[in-house]
Amino acid sequence: MLMRSLRAAAIAASKAVFPHFCVACGDEGTVLCDDCDLDVGSLGSGIFGCPGCGERTVAGRVCRRSACRQKSVLDSLACALPYAEPVPRALLQLYKYERVEEAGEAVASTFGRFLQWNDADFCSLAKGAVVVPVPMHPWKEAWRGFNQADMLAAVFSVSTGARMVKNVLRRRFGLTAQAAIKDHDARGRNADGSIGVIRRFTPGMRFVLVDDVFTTGATMNACADALKRAGAGGVHAVTFLRG
Repeated sequence: MLMRSLRAAAIAASKAVFPHFCVACGDEGTVLCDDCDLDVGSLGSGIFGCPGCGERTVAGRVCRRSACRQKSVLDSLACALPYAEPVPRALLQLYKYERVEEAGEAVASTFGRFLQWNDADFCSLAKGAVVVPVPMHPWKEAWRGFNQADMLAAVFSVSTGARMVKNVLRRRFGLTAQAAIKDHDARGRNADGSIGVIRRFTPGMRFVLVDDVFTTGATMNACADALKRAGAGGVHAVTFLRG
């Protein structure tokens, strides 16, 4: 209780010295004012597309093209918003790189609304499945102090009632950060074999992987590949943004 109070006081003092400005309109007060929050909420009901080619499909399932089934290990992909949208992207970056908790709360709120808008689809997807946040490199998480995928996975878990389990997957050491690699094929090579399963589970178990951004799909596919090699059934992906 004392630590929580001290933390709240520290945040209040920080906002007094470094006031927040709305990332959309620039008004002082919060990182996302009420009017702009409504605008973000009206951007759409989500992106449900084949994880291989991006073509819109029912519930984001992988399409029937053989190339997509060979390219993607994921069974489906759903994302709240496009990475090209500047406001949600700015909020995520403030949270990840500048540790602005208010921005993280805005991201969680927006992601939660996306899940609520598609409640029937996600509750069906989550039934009998385990929710797993995509792991960060251990050194990177230690430096940042948190994994943003943990927060989003917790929101998904609360929204759908599915069980969230951490420490199912682990990134191997010696991996270059995906964000630092621009070439699509190079990202795939960098992520190949980069994920290991460190927790036993019942063969045939279904998983929902949750992360902040889906770009080339290299990391998500590495996670899905590791899980399926260990005996998993369906592996589905849900993210906040899609690049």
